[in-house]
Amino acid sequence: MNSKKLITYIYYSIVVVLIVIFAYRTYSIPSDAKELQQGPASFGLWQSYIYIGIAVFAALVLSIIGIVQKPKALIWTLGGIAVLAVLFFIGKSMASDIVPQVMMDKGITLKTFQMSHAGVWVAGVMIGLTILLAIASSVKTIFDK
Repeated sequence: MNSKKLITYIYYSIVVVLIVIFAYRTYSIPSDAKELQQGPASFGLWQSYIYIGIAVFAALVLSIIGIVQKPKALIWTLGGIAVLAVLFFIGKSMASDIVPQVMMDKGITLKTFQMSHAGVWVAGVMIGLTILLAIASSVKTIFDK
């Protein structure tokens, strides 16, 4: 096994571990707002924000490197941005027009509710695509000679 394949396996392993940690920390946060402001739950929320920031930064840097190396890659980058925008608007249109009373009591408006629904929907699709692409790329790398 050459070093390039080893680095690829390590990279994909780190991506999978970060996704699992992100999903665990995000979905294990208690729903009580009072608990969110203190202790480990708050740390888990900030940890999730850090992972999202790292992922966005890495995506931007890798896109810029790809564009510099292959200027025709700009078409794919713009296409990816367009797909994200379409996914966001699909998620927003799928959101309910009714905000639950519990959320209204906390000051959440209809626009905020719909935007958060769209963001969660896009994040779910992106996590799924990331996992599928990581697996597909790993399988392709194994069979490449």
